[in-house]
Amino acid sequence: MNNEKGFSLLELMIAVAIVGIIAGVAYPSYLSMLQDSRRADGQAALMDLAARQERFFYDQRTYAASIAGLSAPAQSPEGFYNLSIVSGAGCTLPNCFVGVAAATGAQAGDLNLLIDSRGNRKLDADADSIPDAGEEDW
Repeated sequence: MNNEKGFSLLELMIAVAIVGIIAGVAYPSYLSMLQDSRRADGQAALMDLAARQERFFYDQRTYAASIAGLSAPAQSPEGFYNLSIVSGAGCTLPNCFVGVAAATGAQAGDLNLLIDSRGNRKLDADADSIPDAGEEDW
């Protein structure tokens, strides 16, 4: 009687191939989900920036032209986005503003996030730092 126990090399190779295929499909989805979850860092930073701008406007009757004028951090709390303030389309500082969270570091492949003085919150698909009507809301 031959009572050999264990797996043959062919069975192991089939199992490795199946695991490889599953990993090849799952890994890009995982990276996309990770990138989407990190957006909350930039969104929170922009909401704080907009609140600081509104407080500044309430006191000064003008929007701040820079992050330094608001005493705000230049980076999001987790460091995935760099923050800046630019003029809006058809409306310039000091009457309105656009807050930009530019993706950096591990988030570098993501779109920039925008918020303006009118409350528009957009993903900057064309990288022009202007919240356009065709761009997706965040």
